Parts: sequence; structure tokens; C-alpha cells
Amino acid sequence: MHDFVADREGKIYTLLNNGELEQVEANPGFAIELFQGATCHLVSVSGIIDFDSAGAFQLGYGAARKACTALLAQPGLRSTRMGGHVAVAEAVRAQFNGPRGNTPLGRLTELKRRRGESEYPSALTPSITWEDAAYCRGLAQEIVDAVGVILNSGRLGEFGH
Repeated sequence: MHDFVADREGKIYTLLNNGELEQVEANPGFAIELFQGATCHLVSVSGIIDFDSAGAFQLGYGAARKACTALLAQPGLRSTRMGGHVAVAEAVRAQFNGPRGNTPLGRLTELKRRRGESEYPSALTPSITWEDAAYCRGLAQEIVDAVGVILNSGRLGEFGH
């Protein structure tokens, strides 16, 4: 079982102690539901990318974030209102993106940052292009695939046990 020993520098416990993550009942069923939602978002990205690049980027980011949220839900962790999307990204990066980890899982923040720029633009912020959306779709697919491998491995135990 994966017992969160890989927690780099105690990041999971720091997020818990700071109120950015909370421990909840482990919920593999909800994790699967989130993961399925992520895969549906990816299908939707392909359907709109040619006429709605910004929307495709939003869905791609949403797919990656939902998959990562599933990775936390299965062992019984959830971000709080205070932690939000940042806590999900930090927790997944700390836990699953080590020297032998799944590199795409450390890149959710990259998508989050670009999504934020598009949601709260300035005169200097470029619009989301088709290329941006295609890049997001590819990275989101890598993230979802990496999460799927971990969720299906049977090695992700309940947090704290």
C-alpha cells in the first residue's frame, strides 16, 4: 500500500496543519466518479478546441484538476476552501512527483497559472490560442493517464493508516 511515505518534506502534513487540506473518510467510489468526470472533460476538449480555444483550455485544466482531486479523495484527503486548487496541485506534486514519480503530476500548477491569466486578463496577457489549448489537452491527458495508473494500481491506501 502507498502510505504517503513519499511525502516530500512533510508537505501533506503542512497542508493539513495549515487548513489547506483536510482528512475525510477515504472514498474510492467518489475518486472513480471524479476520474470519470476528468475523462469526459478530455473528450469534450476535442469536441470544442477548433472553435473555442479558451473553453477547451478550461476543460483541459478541469480534467487535470479533477483527476488530481480523485488521487487525493481515494485515500481520504480533500482541499479546503482556503487551500483550493493550489492545495491539490501542491499535495499531488509533493506526494507523487518525486525522483521516480510521475512528472506530469508536478505540472498542474503550470496549467492553473495559464488558466488564471485567461480568466483574469490584463492588457499584456495574450488570449488563449488553439496551440495553448492543444498543449493543455496533451498535458491534461498525461496527467489523467498518470492518475489512472496510480488509482488502478491498488497500492493507494487510506491516508494515515
